[in-house]
Amino acid sequence: KVRLAFSSILQSDNNDDQTKNMNILTDALNEGSVLASSALGYCYENGIYVKQDKSMAARFYRSSAQRGSMVAYNSLKRMYDDIRPSDEIFVIYEE
Repeated sequence: KVRLAFSSILQSDNNDDQTKNMNILTDALNEGSVLASSALGYCYENGIYVKQDKSMAARFYRSSAQRGSMVAYNSLKRMYDDIRPSDEIFVIYEE
């Protein structure tokens, strides 16, 4: 149900469908869905049907990542990498 709602949010332009699908995600989030939390993070990060809010996106991603979602972890990591200054002192070396 959550996957279908998120997929519809990404593809639909119909506001009635968007409201219904966002309600599905919100209800699933309140029931503890990690996937819904990641999906809402994506919506907030990109301003899809909600006002773009990177701090809310990070909050949703962090919550999901702490519960084991690698997708949310990678999304959160990407967000932080995007805002990290490129100065030598801030470069993170990976082996």
